[in-house]
Amino acid sequence: MRSRALGTGPQQPIFGPMKTIFYDGKCGLCRREIEHYRKLALKRGVDRFEWVDVAADPSAASRLGVDQATALLHMHALDDAGEVRRGVDVFRVIWEEFPGWRWLAKLVSLPGINALARLGYEAFARIRFRLYPHCQVAKRQVAGS
Repeated sequence: MRSRALGTGPQQPIFGPMKTIFYDGKCGLCRREIEHYRKLALKRGVDRFEWVDVAADPSAASRLGVDQATALLHMHALDDAGEVRRGVDVFRVIWEEFPGWRWLAKLVSLPGINALARLGYEAFARIRFRLYPHCQVAKRQVAGS
């Protein structure tokens, strides 16, 4: 299990499992959202995250067992058990770390809401992927190999 010392204050380090979040740092919306969660984690002393920009580091996708284009299409995460999560499930991995957000993780877990959230995320992800040139370059590289 991966773990790292965490600081909840200057004198109270705690240990906890790491969660690795893979995102597209060239997508403005994605970058802003991840920056929001990053600041929130640091502010609340729950920085159990490793944030990986797969646009900046194409080889990072191999940690997930996928190519860069796939990693750019959907957000991915390695949860604290080392399981790969994708799409809406990544938000649940993040939200479960923040006391004020856990209710949202539970809400998105409900069957009907989960299905709608997955449909919405999938539609957004596909549209966003088609609009960004770096995503198309990664897609062509995969097709050419």
